[in-house]
Amino acid sequence: MNFWKLQIRNGDTGENFVDESLKDKRITTHEDYAQGFLSHVKRDDIVLVHKGTYPVCLVKIINKIEDDSEIVGTSFGHDYKVEIVSWYDEIKTNKKVFENDFTVGHNGTFSLLKNDSPTLTQIKRWYYHIIKKNEMKEILNILKYKKQIILQGPPGTGKTRLAEELVNSFIDSKSTVSISDYTTEYIKKFEPTEKSKEIEKNAERLLREFQESFPISRLENIEIDEYALGNGSKESFCYLIEKRLFSTCRFSPGPAGTTVYGISFDKDNGEVRVDLNEAPEAYMVKLRKMLVDLVSQKDYSTAREMKFRYSFILKILHSYFPNDYFPVLSQEHLKVFTKIFKVNATGLNDIQINMAINEKFNELKNTLNSSISSIVLMRHLYEKFNLKNEDSNEIVISEKISKDGEYKMVQFHPSYTYEDFVRGIIAEPVGEGIIYKAKDKILADLANKAINNKNEKYVLIIDEINRANLSSVLGELIYALEYRYKFNDSDRGHKKSTVESMYGIMDDLKQKEDYTLRLPENLYIIGTMNTADRSVGHIDYAIRRRFAFVDVLPQKLADNNEIFFNNKGFIEVAKLFIEVGSDNNTDFKNAKDSEFLSNDFSAKDVALGHSYFIADRKNVSEDEKENFFKMRMNYEVLPILKEYMKDGVFNEKATTKIKEIEQYFA
Repeated sequence: MNFWKLQIRNGDTGENFVDESLKDKRITTHEDYAQGFLSHVKRDDIVLVHKGTYPVCLVKIINKIEDDSEIVGTSFGHDYKVEIVSWYDEIKTNKKVFENDFTVGHNGTFSLLKNDSPTLTQIKRWYYHIIKKNEMKEILNILKYKKQIILQGPPGTGKTRLAEELVNSFIDSKSTVSISDYTTEYIKKFEPTEKSKEIEKNAERLLREFQESFPISRLENIEIDEYALGNGSKESFCYLIEKRLFSTCRFSPGPAGTTVYGISFDKDNGEVRVDLNEAPEAYMVKLRKMLVDLVSQKDYSTAREMKFRYSFILKILHSYFPNDYFPVLSQEHLKVFTKIFKVNATGLNDIQINMAINEKFNELKNTLNSSISSIVLMRHLYEKFNLKNEDSNEIVISEKISKDGEYKMVQFHPSYTYEDFVRGIIAEPVGEGIIYKAKDKILADLANKAINNKNEKYVLIIDEINRANLSSVLGELIYALEYRYKFNDSDRGHKKSTVESMYGIMDDLKQKEDYTLRLPENLYIIGTMNTADRSVGHIDYAIRRRFAFVDVLPQKLADNNEIFFNNKGFIEVAKLFIEVGSDNNTDFKNAKDSEFLSNDFSAKDVALGHSYFIADRKNVSEDEKENFFKMRMNYEVLPILKEYMKDGVFNEKATTKIKEIEQYFA
């Protein structure tokens, strides 16, 4: 492939015909203007069309027009059909491509560019940027269609970096909004779903049943065994508050255990324990007054005198007055929600802060004419911000978040299992003991987020995907990869896309274990695979047909404002793997394997990628780059080439070539 520059103008009159020709997707020149190089013009050559010193566009040669009847307008005798690659005016402000304004040099009307002149260097930078952009677009189209892809290629081709670039382009992770604006937008666009309807219906039922179980009349005469934990009852006031109503408003006593409730039964001996060392009956007199004051008048002064935490007081108030209090209790979480709803919490206690948050929520909901409930919004935001630990001493949420989705990355290794990746058993300390329960891991957790946020995109990057036993790690989800959960599908379709796990997760709404798993249509998976790594097993056909495989091959790059590129080193090493053209063209996709490569290996699988020949301008200066390249060649590239020699990747002919490279960079 050659690079040219062309002015379409009459050399005698100076009249310009660029716009006329490009409108017809054609370029034209005279043999006198071409300086004897017309015979070198071939299909897929790249031409910079310019007006004087100002670049207009890049075009790609399709074919020479032999039939004059196909030409409309001015012709200088030699015409070529072209494809527009990129317009300069659409990209000139991109600082990654053009550090400064691009000025085209004066050296002929139709010139073949050689020897990395400033104009050629700039054209290459521009062209390869567009090529990469188009390749990214193609890969993203494959990802949207297939839902899961694997970027495969030899070492150093930038597969992991490409995966992250794809994600950033796909979910527009750089397009961020404040957590406040995100919440406002979510409330505004909220549409009820089966899940949200189930949450609201379940909350209404649980709260109604609780209020019917403990009306004021019962609170006035409540006994210890009706109130306290520790006697094995699952119908006590505190048990219902902590366990049964968990999904309506998250509350957990945390490390403090039953002490947050003031009075409880000792699990070991059954004796009543009062945390303020008062007589049980005397304490119960005050406790009854505290409960009645809260439920009848929302008066929490007695509760505070009895040293009850604000979170417990709020839990009781919300359980009786769910419309008056926002379903967020802990001090750390209240701080988060003051940011979300822009509440000035100066001088306010936690209950006053909660009421201010609830007031702001209702104002916003009414202004936006939204049907969302505070409980549904709370559950969504807890998932979005991953606010799971009620007793966290430090909850950090970025002031800016992606408005289009999120992604996570995991790296596989030979000992990685289903229990690490999908769902497994964990040990969790409870009081002085330990309980074992199932927990969703990275894939199932991200899938649940995607299901609960159907308008956002979620991406999981699996680095070194072939280093684990995929069949074992994925388990029953091999089926779910093919039959994705579609939000607008029929009940039959939803059932078909659901698989059963060997582990059940406790469902807050249904109060029973849920063994189902689903991979929704807005969850995408990008794997990376080093094709030179023969120490791991191959991906079997059942999994292979569920992924689209995209080759990521070595590419000859050019210096730009971010990197220096070791062009000489790259070309010489490439010659060990492929037949390099006379113009040093290194097309790994179409080139033949070199004479140095053993028959059992393909250049596409084992060649060294461009990453080995890059110097980051942030870390390496112009004066330092040559020494840096020598270091990389001697301590990174050459050791791999010699190892390849030992492993039989190269045949004996490569010995001399490797020595030449070694001497050149000594």
